[in-house]
Amino acid sequence: MLALVEAQHGGHDGAAGIAYPELVGHYGFSEHAAETYKLHAEQDIGHGSRQIELIRKLALDDETQDRVRRAVKLGIEAWNLEWDGHIQAITGRRESWAGARLNMRQLQVRLPSLPSRSP
Repeated sequence: MLALVEAQHGGHDGAAGIAYPELVGHYGFSEHAAETYKLHAEQDIGHGSRQIELIRKLALDDETQDRVRRAVKLGIEAWNLEWDGHIQAITGRRESWAGARLNMRQLQVRLPSLPSRSP
């Protein structure tokens, strides 16, 4: 999911390049507070596209493609929560976006067992 975001984010005419002047000019963010957008506009060109190309090259079987799909859904939810934070900071209202939500099944994470230690 972040590869898609990064592919759209970088460059002066990408999302970061468009957002930076608005954050500083319209919303009154300091240049320091919005610096990540300036950096992405100037230095993050092509890195998301390279990640997408790797996924196309390597995610050839159904299992890997399903794992990528689940990661994308998780990333989209994280992206929405991140932007909720931006909107909350701008508006001073502490509420989450009431728009569409993803219907995601709960992912199960299995950690490897640790060897038992003798006292």
